[in-house]
Amino acid sequence: MSRIATPPAYSGGSPGVSSDKSSYGRVESSKSVSTSQSLDEKSYIPKPRFESGNSERVKVFMRIRPTIRAEETSGAIAWNKGSETITLLRPESPVPETSFSFQKVLGPQTSQSEVYNYAVRDVVEDVLQGYNGTVMAYGQTGAGKTYTLGNTDASAVGMIPRAVAEIFNTAAADTLHTYQICLSYIQIYMEMIQDLLRPEAENLAIREDSAGGGVFVSGCSEVLVNTLEDCLHYLEMGDRNRVFAFTALNAQSSRSHAVVMLTVVRSSRYLSSKERDARAAQGDPSTLPFASPKVKVGKLFLVDLAGSERLKKSQSVGLRASEARAINLSLTTLGMCISSRASDASHVPFRDSKLTRLLQESLGGNAKTSLLLCVSDAKEYVDETLQSLQFGARAMCVKNKPVVNERMGTSTLAAQLMAALAAAAASGTRAAESQRAANLEAVLHQTKEERDALEEERLKLGKMIDALRKEKDVEKKELEVRKEVALKEQADLMALSHGEQLKKAKGVAEQLDREIQKLIKDREAMIKLHREEMAAAKVREEKLERHLEEVVGDLNDSKARNAVLQRCLDATKADLKVFHASMCSGLSQVKEAVSRIASGPVEGEGEG
Repeated sequence: MSRIATPPAYSGGSPGVSSDKSSYGRVESSKSVSTSQSLDEKSYIPKPRFESGNSERVKVFMRIRPTIRAEETSGAIAWNKGSETITLLRPESPVPETSFSFQKVLGPQTSQSEVYNYAVRDVVEDVLQGYNGTVMAYGQTGAGKTYTLGNTDASAVGMIPRAVAEIFNTAAADTLHTYQICLSYIQIYMEMIQDLLRPEAENLAIREDSAGGGVFVSGCSEVLVNTLEDCLHYLEMGDRNRVFAFTALNAQSSRSHAVVMLTVVRSSRYLSSKERDARAAQGDPSTLPFASPKVKVGKLFLVDLAGSERLKKSQSVGLRASEARAINLSLTTLGMCISSRASDASHVPFRDSKLTRLLQESLGGNAKTSLLLCVSDAKEYVDETLQSLQFGARAMCVKNKPVVNERMGTSTLAAQLMAALAAAAASGTRAAESQRAANLEAVLHQTKEERDALEEERLKLGKMIDALRKEKDVEKKELEVRKEVALKEQADLMALSHGEQLKKAKGVAEQLDREIQKLIKDREAMIKLHREEMAAAKVREEKLERHLEEVVGDLNDSKARNAVLQRCLDATKADLKVFHASMCSGLSQVKEAVSRIASGPVEGEGEG
């Protein structure tokens, strides 16, 4: 098993490199597109017949983008050309090698035409037969999703213009049917659905389709396109309104999920007698007098999913970080829905995001789905590649049950009924003619309502186209008016003479001088006021200082008086102590005298 070599031909989106996202306007004609999308018979294998109502798994195709930056290191994927199994190499992880198998592995040298033949062509053919079909591109940011789907460079036309070209080429070559093709183009930006063909229509709602089942975007414009050029024009218009931004991983990173919705209504064309005779002469079996009255309605969803990214690697901050979080959240919900479908869980969280709600029929419903995994061979993004491969492996387990969408075609049926009436009139059997006429009139009456509804829808589409054209004309007129005003202002400016310009300049200078003088006066007044306030403050300060000195003097005098009083008090206390001592001594002498007297007469006094 060999590792992927880097071919020089691939120029898809890559981390840090702006991919070639040419505008649809560069596809100049249907001829150029049909030439670039001509089949490579070596790579295209006709598919077996599919019966309506049978189960069919989601088909997953892996496309490897080589390393195209100098700082990238190849070798994350080991794959032998021709094998449908690849091995992801992660030598530093507990599981160093992980193998995955898909319907087809498309190597770095695979051309856009080969990718279309393998992954998209069958879905487009089924849509032309009345089935619903979905083609999704999934992968990390910069893995080449938008390049694969939307590139319009003549050397590498993407899947969307190829699919559109095949639809119109098939319609032009089909002489047995008439085709009506309608286009819608939306983006899901931060969980808000925006109409890319009518940018003012924001935050559109998803509604249940009670008549045909599934869901639809309420208020989304649906444009009737009659030519390939018209279709590419509207796609280019939608691309101009998409949200792109620079990140560290991709110079032009898609910040929204983009969904192109094509509705193809195919009805049988009534053949005249001359046409039937001519076909019968050529051995054509399609010579029945009446064409089938049923109309087949196929819907094709082409989904360019925004790439998952890690904020640490993309270095997104602010609004870009919020966008990345919204993208990652919706992709996580998509993965949860696929896991639930793959495991036949009783509850599938389709309503948790606008993206999964819109793709509900594509994941286990009435649709044929093809998933393109766009991955990188760079070792720097091996974790992101692993996540994409695991997503694809789970998607392969999801089963869809597509059925042909048919309804009664009123115009074809009316033509058949009128022919039957003519045949009945020519038969000469009046009773049978009357009965058949009554039956045919009853059928015509039943189909009138549907015919009126189709006519009303056609009128609405016509009005919408007229409104878009009027808006374009108004924008053009406004642009012309702005241009005329700008030219007039420029002419008026150039018409001014040198004297008038000098006079104007002098007037401006005088005005500036007056304003300067006013500013000087205002400044001087402010300075004067400030000085007066400073002087008043100084006077108040001096008064406070004098008052403080007086208070301090009074305090000192009070302290001196207190000291004198304290000395007097101390002297009085000392005198009291001396007096007390003398009193105590005198009292003792008195007590002794009294005691002697009480004890008896004194010697000498008795003898006398």
